[in-house]
Amino acid sequence: MADSKLILLENDYEKHKNDIDKLINNIKEKVKKSNPLELLNYLFERNIVNFINLTSEIESSLEEIYSQRAIEYIQSILVSQENSYMDGGQESEFDDYEDILMDVINLYYSLNDYYFYWTEKKLKDDPSVNRENLAYIIESEFSRVVRGDRYQCYQIEHFREILSPHNQIFEETFKLNVENFIKGLENLEYILTQGRLDEMKKMADGLNEFFSQEIQVDNVTDINQKFKELLSLSEEIQKLDIIKLHGIKEITGWSDEFIDILSYGINEYRAFFNDETYYSGWPNLDLPIQKRPFIKINNIAYGFDYYSIFDNLYRAIQKNLIIACPSYKETWAIIQQETTEKMVENLFKKILPGCNTFRDNYYPRKKSLKDCAENDLLITFNDVMLIVEVKAGSFIYTSALTDYKGHINSFKALIEKADHQCDRTKEYIEKNTLSKIYTKEKDLKVELDMRNYSEIYCLCVTVDNFNTFTAKAEKINFIKLKSNSISLSIDDLRIYRDIFDNPLQFLHYLKERRNAIECESLALNDELDHLGMYLERNLYTWDAKEVESGTRLSGIGYRQELDNYFSLLHHNIEVNKPTQNMAPQFKEILDLLSKIGSVEKIGFSNFLLDFDFESRDNFVNQLESILLRQKQIGYMIQTFAPGEMPYAIFVYAPDLKTLTDNDKANYIYANLNIIGNGECLVYDFYYDRQDRLRDIKICSLKLSNLQDLDQIQDVEKVVEFISKQRIEKYREVNGKIGRNDNCPCGRNKKYKKCCEIKKY
Repeated sequence: MADSKLILLENDYEKHKNDIDKLINNIKEKVKKSNPLELLNYLFERNIVNFINLTSEIESSLEEIYSQRAIEYIQSILVSQENSYMDGGQESEFDDYEDILMDVINLYYSLNDYYFYWTEKKLKDDPSVNRENLAYIIESEFSRVVRGDRYQCYQIEHFREILSPHNQIFEETFKLNVENFIKGLENLEYILTQGRLDEMKKMADGLNEFFSQEIQVDNVTDINQKFKELLSLSEEIQKLDIIKLHGIKEITGWSDEFIDILSYGINEYRAFFNDETYYSGWPNLDLPIQKRPFIKINNIAYGFDYYSIFDNLYRAIQKNLIIACPSYKETWAIIQQETTEKMVENLFKKILPGCNTFRDNYYPRKKSLKDCAENDLLITFNDVMLIVEVKAGSFIYTSALTDYKGHINSFKALIEKADHQCDRTKEYIEKNTLSKIYTKEKDLKVELDMRNYSEIYCLCVTVDNFNTFTAKAEKINFIKLKSNSISLSIDDLRIYRDIFDNPLQFLHYLKERRNAIECESLALNDELDHLGMYLERNLYTWDAKEVESGTRLSGIGYRQELDNYFSLLHHNIEVNKPTQNMAPQFKEILDLLSKIGSVEKIGFSNFLLDFDFESRDNFVNQLESILLRQKQIGYMIQTFAPGEMPYAIFVYAPDLKTLTDNDKANYIYANLNIIGNGECLVYDFYYDRQDRLRDIKICSLKLSNLQDLDQIQDVEKVVEFISKQRIEKYREVNGKIGRNDNCPCGRNKKYKKCCEIKKY
């Protein structure tokens, strides 16, 4: 029975594979007879209609997403075969274009089914095959339909920063400087996103204006003229100027030399359809449009697909420039690495204002400076250190289905290698009380005293954005991480820069993000899923720990609010920034903490931000209650909170009788003595006459510091006073204390073995 099922499965696999090949050949033949410009323009307009008012792909149906992928696939077919229409064939009808679109959509659906058959066949052919590897391959194939490396509002910033250092070679090779390239890119971005809608609106406004005009019926000449104007407007709406809307030269003003290296003509690319390959012409392969994003028709270059252009443009420029100037290859790599390191450094300076940064660092592998290891970037902020490795190389663009080893090598080069470099640097810093960091020339740059740092984070930052897997790199079985490094892209850092107004909250997120690495049941598909879950759920790893064993939490949909925000931001529409839920007074505390110089401020902010949203409100209410009560009684209230890390709060205000430092210390020592804990954090809040928070001071007290005999006696008296007070208060509220009840004093003992003995 089992054998018959396997035979059936194998037959189904072959049939499904052949059906896909037939569907691709059918699409090829239809495309071959079509007017290339009209076909691509039709697909573009269909997508414009589908995606009006959508700000996130999660809002789209699978069919709409596949429809959007149709442009890149059809353009790839057009540059890979002859076109009979161009050779004088018959005009196609719009119904034919719709048929082609539906065929492409069905092709993508068929691919989904194929992956199932392919997986089962692999398991049948080799039962010992690693299932996790198969799972990665299939997930990788599904992720290949995802587009959009970065939000639109970051496109121009990214290209300007990363290409400006290459301005000289641009001018020499392309007769185009980088700034003019950027201006053209801005125009192209507008045309491919908002431009078509603006043109259609302009036409509609023209029709409305026409019909709103009064026409004299007895004036035949006037009627004829108006009728001609109406026909002209109608024709413009029916067929907008394709060159104006999609002609790259017309839109950008770029040089012909530059446009040519980024364009394929009809039937110019011959490798896509190759009968000797198993997946000839399949859309899950690397497409010609990814190598050169523009298509030349009648010697005019056009661009239709926003994502294919902007997702691939940088790497396409890099590869084609080096083809044109092979001697520049090494220079490009050096400049690219240095530029990206500076980009990352500058982003962290904005995320963590006032931080210290050290770039291009060297330290001895053993004892001699003759053999040094390298680190890209070290960042210190208060008592936190970030060890950062930056990888400017490109991630492989081929299909994991055909080049699984290439994917492994890419991950090892961009993620695993960076993680191991982070781990090596961390090990060096942690094993030395004073860690010396040198320049490339072996000059001393800085000495890092580990006693000043309570936390070290390791980060791997890439230029290429392949978030589907970097967001859960530690869950991929062929990547071996040593340092629990957080893998993300430069684009993620830009988002952090603009989302986090307070460096302390960013560091709190970083703490939770690292916790996610160690959480087996959490497997998010994008860095923004992590951020979205943090903004909405705060300690989101706690949610993951509560799911059933063997289940993984994916967090789908948590990034949607971020997508909406950055999409509307790009169109200059006022919208509230996604933030965590916190009262203005709570935010005021965090903002003030970020400005004070206390070493303990990050620990305190983490303590506060660990609160759930309701507890944050309670904390603020507690402060306000203390402030109000103190005004009523005229003297300071003592507040102590036991727990894993006990803390005491003292609220200062004008005209208030305050405790002396000695009285405060005795109160804290007494409470530590009662609960059997050795250390307490002390938070002093200072308000002005208008109840505005003006300052926060933080320190810690350790019970081991209590050495003076007189003070010890004073503390014992305070212990007795506090214990009696708590016993009396308990009796007032609850009545008699049972001998086996926990003692109300707080010592975590039964009453009969605690305060009953003392006859309190």
